[in-house]
Amino acid sequence: MRDYRLIESIIEEENLDCAILFGAPNLLYFANYFSISEYRGGTGAFIKCKGEEPKIAVPVLEYERVKETAFKWVEVLAYSPYPIPGYEAPLAGKNLSDAIRNSVKGKAFGVDLEWTHYPYTKLINGEVIDISPRIWEIRKVKASDEIEMMKRANEITGRAFEKAIEELKEGVTEAEIASYIEEVMRREGDGFAFSSIVAFGENSAFPHHFVSRRKLRRDEVVLIDIGASYRGFCADSTRTFFFGKANEEFKRDYELVKEAQTRGIESALAGKEAGEVDKASRGFLDKYNKGKFFIHSTGHGIGVEVHEEPRVSSGSRQLLSKNMVITVEPGVYYKGKYGIRIEDMVIIGEKPITLEAFEKDLLEL
Repeated sequence: MRDYRLIESIIEEENLDCAILFGAPNLLYFANYFSISEYRGGTGAFIKCKGEEPKIAVPVLEYERVKETAFKWVEVLAYSPYPIPGYEAPLAGKNLSDAIRNSVKGKAFGVDLEWTHYPYTKLINGEVIDISPRIWEIRKVKASDEIEMMKRANEITGRAFEKAIEELKEGVTEAEIASYIEEVMRREGDGFAFSSIVAFGENSAFPHHFVSRRKLRRDEVVLIDIGASYRGFCADSTRTFFFGKANEEFKRDYELVKEAQTRGIESALAGKEAGEVDKASRGFLDKYNKGKFFIHSTGHGIGVEVHEEPRVSSGSRQLLSKNMVITVEPGVYYKGKYGIRIEDMVIIGEKPITLEAFEKDLLEL
């Protein structure tokens, strides 16, 4: 269970007077505030001072919604650049800067500087200490309720894959398949955790292909990388299909990537370094002279953001801990021909638990 007392422990251990957190993911994680701002940093601040209940400052237009959805232990403050005659709720200031200044006390302030998108630190009269590493320590290990929400997001993702398969036919565009996928995610969850990747043919050789109006033809690759969001928590899964009859070269490459993922997942154990997961997947592909076509890291942490700590990359010394959730997603990419990637989320423990959104055996459609 997400608990503000984790912030209280940081305040005590770092000898702070207050902690101030910015960023839409932090506001969601610690206050259950779903910011709909187009700006990734969100609009608002989470404020926790020693010996006081936590507060969240939000624009006045968000005040009533946040009061209904925020955790019951969070006091909601509103700010507005202009007076609103007859408005009942007290205003904490004209802007977020005012709201922060009017809510903090003391001389030592912990700030998640990774998310500071405005020089609010200059408005605080005292010492500022970066607590972003401490915030990541909290967020990268998932509580049981967080894992359950990620499982739900993953189940929705699986149904989105089923819909995509159902709609694949000659002449359909990448954009049309993406729209079918995202319809499922909006209907069953919060929507999508990131822009869906649907890549046909040679487009699958670009790991982060931007969906286009490219039409599907017979006998070519279909790569789909998607993830639903459920109550703010993300899923992330990739599958590669063949629309038609696959040739032996493609089948061989597919089985190599599938085995590379298996090797990586088997290495995703509590107490190991994250880099060992990358080494297991990449090392296997290297044996078959395919490592040079594996052009990205093996995975990443996931939670309220689709890319979180730990980084599952070559040389990463970050230790994996029980109930971290990571992705394992090796791939090979041949410019002008095709790409293959297989990705699943994995819960770290004494034995890894793989959250498979969809089957992994090669489907020839």
